[in-house]
Amino acid sequence: MQGRWLAAGCAVAGGVVGAALGRHYRQELAGVRQRLAAGSQVVATRMGPVEYARVGQGPPVLVVHGYGGGYDQGLLAAQLAATYPLEIIAVSRFGYLRTPLPADPSPAAQAAALVALLDALQIPTVAILAISAGGPAVLEFALRYPDRCWALVTIAAVTGPLAVRTTARGRLIAALAGQDWGLWLLRGLTLRQQLVRNGLDPATVDRLPAAARERVRSLFYPLPISLRRAGCAADLRGFPHLPRYPVAQLALPTLVVHGTADTVVPLAHAEWLAATVPGARFLPIPGGGHACPLTHEAAVIPPVFAFLRAHVPPAILGWGF
Repeated sequence: MQGRWLAAGCAVAGGVVGAALGRHYRQELAGVRQRLAAGSQVVATRMGPVEYARVGQGPPVLVVHGYGGGYDQGLLAAQLAATYPLEIIAVSRFGYLRTPLPADPSPAAQAAALVALLDALQIPTVAILAISAGGPAVLEFALRYPDRCWALVTIAAVTGPLAVRTTARGRLIAALAGQDWGLWLLRGLTLRQQLVRNGLDPATVDRLPAAARERVRSLFYPLPISLRRAGCAADLRGFPHLPRYPVAQLALPTLVVHGTADTVVPLAHAEWLAATVPGARFLPIPGGGHACPLTHEAAVIPPVFAFLRAHVPPAILGWGF
């Protein structure tokens, strides 16, 4: 009898805890969706709807996010705008958040969509900054539309074919992380370990303003993943089939930033780009991983700003520099 009462009590307690977790999950997810919708705009372009956000004032820098991102990941670069006179234009690539996935999601089509966005915003030329999986679209942009770009910066960027290998454990985690509720659970259970693994102090992250704290969390646990899943899948399908871009043709100032301990995108991607683009500057970050702009901010952000300041065209010097 006591055993049955104990089992019944455990079942009731489990149901109460589960219901509370469910409410917390729904409330948090609704809050994230609300913040994302409020933080960006969607503009109709000749390439279809494109989501973007603009912050800061000064010469414009178009930031193109990586795998699992969206405009919110690009806004991590807003720390530049907070300290220096720059306008950050952060875009959501195809299949991420409110930019739909078209029939052709290739990097060349993404580059065309970036130009269409600039046309819709009446911006003639920008510096362009690629983060991680944003690299292919940005290289296509620089190669196909050189008159629309006055400087190129890559940070931990994919620059050519990238093998995608997974273990059975990795596939299991990916299946869990591919659902909003699963990613939410993983974030609650493993966020602190993930921050420490990437060289970030959890206590420091906790003290950040709410918006900045959420952007850091979203870098590792990009909720809602359901609004990014199509873009993630397109990126994964494309990685192994990327070409070696003819970047020796580029004739614009180029800065290549990459952590020497990056286990996501091999350092060789940056070494090849820096060695092949004429006059490119290479900035390896000793010991830096894939999140080196966060973990090694002092080694990354000031040199990026100095590079942009040195190369802004005279015609737009009056925009804030």
